[in-house]
Amino acid sequence: MTPLRATRDVPVEAVDDVFEQALDKRRLRARRMRIIRLLGIGFCFVFWGAVAVYFLI
Repeated sequence: MTPLRATRDVPVEAVDDVFEQALDKRRLRARRMRIIRLLGIGFCFVFWGAVAVYFLI
């Protein structure tokens, strides 16, 4: 894919919109990865806590 440049037939606003959409997608993906990572860490704590309680009783 060729990089978008502002020329006479491609206005600056169109280039800005493409960049904004790419940034929004990246932000959403980063937020989703952060939530999944936090859920995974929380699950590990709960799981190993339950294992420890099981063996202590």
